[in-house]
Amino acid sequence: MHEMLPNPRACLARLHAAEAAGRAAALALTAYADGTSREVKVEAKTKGVERVGQRRARYAARLWYRHGRPRPDLGQIEYSHSWEEQSLECRGRELVTKSSRGHTLSTFEDAE
Repeated sequence: MHEMLPNPRACLARLHAAEAAGRAAALALTAYADGTSREVKVEAKTKGVERVGQRRARYAARLWYRHGRPRPDLGQIEYSHSWEEQSLECRGRELVTKSSRGHTLSTFEDAE
């Protein structure tokens, strides 16, 4: 997606906002009373907001989501894994955004 912003500073501000939103989305492994659990990790693809030459900057990260639920029928806990990746690049005042999402196969661990 391409978006024209008022000026390069506005574009850079959007990159910093995306970086802050990614950090805010992180969630340590949290277990709930019903036996389910949730965790969100941030996998940085860039070292924060990076300058690339005079008129370009970029930011990219992948959020990993891990949800666990007990499987009493198996005596295990099933974990589902999904991810969302976002890449943003400023080219002057033009903001180019790319995103993707997906999931992996479930994994299982013995219930304690």
